[in-house]
Amino acid sequence: MLQPTAIVFPKKLDGPSNYREWALSAKTVLRGHGLMSHLTKDPPVDTSKDVSGADAVTAWTNDVRVMSAIVTSMSTCDYYFRDCMTPMVVGRFWYFL
Repeated sequence: MLQPTAIVFPKKLDGPSNYREWALSAKTVLRGHGLMSHLTKDPPVDTSKDVSGADAVTAWTNDVRVMSAIVTSMSTCDYYFRDCMTPMVVGRFWYFL
């Protein structure tokens, strides 16, 4: 099975002072990976015709990849966001930022 490539944002979020630059960078990278929809759509659901859940697993895996990229692009001063995001999906977390 082909492993997905890591998503890395070139800028770290250092608080409000560089949010706009970081957000532009993050959105550009996610568009390049074809994952921008994870910021703009509802949580993934199973659309498999055989109800196997395969489509949902792929969608949730990509959701987790996007969430991981967002979290690892935050500076240490933004750790308080990390505790509150576990029950959230990426799109809702993005709007929280």
